[in-house]
Amino acid sequence: MSDQQQQPADAVAAATAILDRLELDHAKLIDDGRELVQRRQEISFDAHTGDAAAKKKLDAIVGQIVSHDQQVLSVEAAIAEAQARVIAARNAEAQAVDRKNALELRAALKEFISCGESLDEAAAALAEEGTALREALNLMHILGSPFPTHEQLNVLGTDAMLTALAATPWKREFWTLQPRERRGFGALVREWASRIEQTNIKPRLGEAEQQTNEAA
Repeated sequence: MSDQQQQPADAVAAATAILDRLELDHAKLIDDGRELVQRRQEISFDAHTGDAAAKKKLDAIVGQIVSHDQQVLSVEAAIAEAQARVIAARNAEAQAVDRKNALELRAALKEFISCGESLDEAAAALAEEGTALREALNLMHILGSPFPTHEQLNVLGTDAMLTALAATPWKREFWTLQPRERRGFGALVREWASRIEQTNIKPRLGEAEQQTNEAA
């Protein structure tokens, strides 16, 4: 995390710490005020019934109460300002977090667009390769291999397609195959190619007989 990202959180912590200290000061002043009021009550009777010493003490206590009340007002004003600064610091922190999220959203959006474009490319490649696969099968039929049939390619190719789609976020929108039905295009065509090689190509080239003689 950079210094700029740390600053809003630090500002909130600092403003909150000041507010907490002022509120403790205020609480102590309130307690002190209660004590002064109690002392005034205790001495007021004597002060107002001819006790000169008590009158002098009362005057001092009244002066302390006046000064104390001003301190309370001053601390309360400071608390109001501290609360405003805490709110401002929290707003700044929220704005910093929101800005960070907006930048990350922009990066995620860029990836989102890239994925969409890649999916278009993959879909185009799927259509192109599927068409090429079918054309290759037509040529294989012309060149003497009736296997696999178009029906076999349709059925097992659909299974391979559904197997691939089962790994995408849209799998619930398509038919779910049983484990034994799942297959990949690569494994499927390699299996067919091996069979065609052994049963159609090698016998026609005399390679099957040659292999038999070499094995003997």
